[in-house]
Amino acid sequence: MKPTKLNVVFYWVSDVDASLPFYRDLGLEPGPRFGDWQEFKIGGTCRFAIHGGRADTTGTPTGAVSLQVDDLDYAIASLAEKGHEPIGGITDTGRNRFVNYADPDGNEIQIIE
Repeated sequence: MKPTKLNVVFYWVSDVDASLPFYRDLGLEPGPRFGDWQEFKIGGTCRFAIHGGRADTTGTPTGAVSLQVDDLDYAIASLAEKGHEPIGGITDTGRNRFVNYADPDGNEIQIIE
């Protein structure tokens, strides 16, 4: 497996709407929004977003790194050969497919195609 680029960095939040003022206060301009996923316009090729997909972020990792690959199935097989199993299965949103892994400290790494 060899990532082709850093795709997105995001933080889990309990409520996207409640979090928006803070990120605006940091000078970030909201960009595209897809349900509980809010991106910000920051320029460059990497994206930054907040994701309200978790009701309770207490005691869980609140950030994730998403690495883009050309072939998700190959990446999963390659990582399995090295003893790494995903957290759950593949998610297919219709726009992309991804799977999550955890590092030894529980930090999530998302592999996205």
